[in-house]
Amino acid sequence: MSLFPGRELLNHGVREAFLQSKTPNFRPRYPISFLPGRRSIHLVHEIYTPGPRAGLERLARKKLPDASNTKLRIVDARGRGPILRLSDVQSSLSDGHYLEKQERSPSEDPAVIAAYRISKIPAIHGPPKPVGNKNFEPINFVRAGRGKEVHFTTDLNVPYYRSFLTRSYNFINMGCRVEMHLRISKADLKAKPRKDFNGIVAENPHYRPEIILQGMPPGASIMYGPFYDKRLEQLIWVMANDLMWTKKSVGTGHHRGASLLPTEAALNILEKLPVIE
Repeated sequence: MSLFPGRELLNHGVREAFLQSKTPNFRPRYPISFLPGRRSIHLVHEIYTPGPRAGLERLARKKLPDASNTKLRIVDARGRGPILRLSDVQSSLSDGHYLEKQERSPSEDPAVIAAYRISKIPAIHGPPKPVGNKNFEPINFVRAGRGKEVHFTTDLNVPYYRSFLTRSYNFINMGCRVEMHLRISKADLKAKPRKDFNGIVAENPHYRPEIILQGMPPGASIMYGPFYDKRLEQLIWVMANDLMWTKKSVGTGHHRGASLLPTEAALNILEKLPVIE
């Protein structure tokens, strides 16, 4: 008799029996969200790794509503500041900074959707470039294979949101592609009326991909996306910076089993994806 009876249930595909199992001290090998039918897409891996594509067809290219004229109040430490359009705020954001949402003031102009403070992303570091070391040089870093993934939801408080930005910034500076997965929280899905990404980014512009990108290292760009995954109610996009400092002897980074260029099959699927607003 096996010490882990739940495994036999999984191997035979009896998912309901597995979920109802009361085996003492038994923990499933994978979280329930990763069981068949609910698996997330690893976009970078699917684009750069030869072989069958797993789920790219279920994506759609997402066109978020224009928010350039959205009004925000940009406040200082005392909670005072001017009202600016989002387009002006975006152009003033520099690398290593982000929009930190503040508590809404009861007396605030109703045309202003929220109050924000421009804050610095903590615990970030620059690319690995020792000062004065001639063995380092800037190169166009060619990567392949799976990128770093950052998963977060639309109900994050400020400390958690800030920590995800720190991870993303440092991953890009390390020469990684960063694959962002923004999921609609359970509370937003259960809200009446039910919230979608258009409504969420209208009320919370700090979740917009272009606003997050603005605080990333200089030269970073959105390589792919944003894409909408209806099955998991998530927005996916990929950020990277192809210019980085590395040792002259290192050359390019290449993961075994992956192509240095996106596969033609994956690009053909992405080009044919429908566009939704």
